[in-house]
Amino acid sequence: MKKLIISALAVVAMASCNKSGIEVSGSIDNAEGQMIYLSQMNLDKTFIVDSAEIKADGSFSLNAPKTKEPTFFLTQLSDKKKQITILADSLTESINFTADAQAANWTSSIKFTNSEESQALADLISRVDEIQSNLVSIASDKTLTEEQKQTSSAELLKKIDEHKTYVTSLIFDKPRSFVSYFALFQTVIDMPVFDIMSKDDIVLFNTVATSLRIAYPENDRVKHLCDYVLQIRAMQKQQQKTEALLKDATEVNSPDIFAADKDGNIHKLSDLKGKIVLLQFWGSQSEESRKLNRQLVKIYEKYHSKGLEIFQVSVDTSKLLWESAVESDKLTWTNVCDFYGVNSTAVRVYNITSIPSNYIIDRDGSLIGKDLVGTRLDNRMAELFK
Repeated sequence: MKKLIISALAVVAMASCNKSGIEVSGSIDNAEGQMIYLSQMNLDKTFIVDSAEIKADGSFSLNAPKTKEPTFFLTQLSDKKKQITILADSLTESINFTADAQAANWTSSIKFTNSEESQALADLISRVDEIQSNLVSIASDKTLTEEQKQTSSAELLKKIDEHKTYVTSLIFDKPRSFVSYFALFQTVIDMPVFDIMSKDDIVLFNTVATSLRIAYPENDRVKHLCDYVLQIRAMQKQQQKTEALLKDATEVNSPDIFAADKDGNIHKLSDLKGKIVLLQFWGSQSEESRKLNRQLVKIYEKYHSKGLEIFQVSVDTSKLLWESAVESDKLTWTNVCDFYGVNSTAVRVYNITSIPSNYIIDRDGSLIGKDLVGTRLDNRMAELFK
C-alpha cells in the first residue's frame, strides 16, 4: 500500500511539473536536423529558454515558462532568418503550429492550430514582410527607371496605408490585446508604420496604452508605452509653443544642427554661416518631397555659385531608401540623416510637423523665411541674389 501511495504521488508530481510550463510544439517541413530555439522576449532583454532538434518528420517540442501576464516568445531556426513570434498568457498551456522552411513566403506558411493571438501576430508580420520585400526589391533594382520606381513605391505606400487601416480596425476592436501593442511598433525597412508624432496615429497609441493600463497596470511593456505617450504629448505641447514663437517672429537665430552624411562625415549647419542657406527637411517616401527635390536641383544650379547652400535633413529611418533617393534625385549638396525619423533632434528643434518643410537662413544665421515652395521659393531666391 505504501509503495502504491508513493507511486501515485510521483505521478501527480510529474503531472504538476508538466503543467508548470507551456508546451510549444509543431511541425516544420523541410527543416530536418536543424536546431530550433525558443526565447522569451522581455522588454529589456531576450533570452533562450529551450532548444530542440527538428526530427525527420519535421516535429519538435519545446517548453516555455508559465507567465502571469501576456508575454512574447520567439522561435528561431538555426539560420536565425526564420522566426515565429508567439503570444502566451497565464491561461496558455500549449501552443502548436506548422510551417514550411522552404516556402516562398515563410511567414505566410505559419499556421497556429490553437492560438488565435499568435496567428494574428503571424498575419501582421506576413503583411508587413511582403511590403518590405517589395520595397527592397524596388530600391535595389538598377534596371528600373526613376519613373518606374516612383510608381511602384507609390503603390506600396498605398499598401502600407491599407495595412494601417487594417491595424486601426484591429486596435479599436481589441485595444486590450498585446497583438494591438505589437502592431503599433511594426516597421518597414526600419521605418515605423505608425508615427506617434502624427495627430492621427498618437490616438491609437493612447487607446492601447489606456486600455492595457487598466488590464495590466504593473506590466513593464504597458508602463513603458504609457510613459512614451506622455513624453510625446509633452513634447508636442512644447513644440506648439515654440512654433508659435517662430511664426510670430520676423527674425530669430537658427539653432545649430550636427548630423552625418551617407559616408559618416559630420556636418554642422553653423559651418555655413556667411552663406544664404536653404534648410530643407524631407523624406525619401514622401512624394511631395521628391517632387520638390527636382525644383531644388534647378535652384542650386542657378544660385550655388552666388552663395546659396542647401542643408538637407532627411527624416528617414532606413539608410537603404534614403541613399537610393539621394542618388536617384542627384542631390549634390549637404544631405544628412540620423535615422531617428520624427524623433530626430533636428526635427524637434525646428518643430517640423510635416514634410517637405524648409527654412531660409541669411548670412548672419537668422531665419528669414519658412515653407516656401514653387514660385514663392523661386521669387524669394531671385530677391536674395539679385
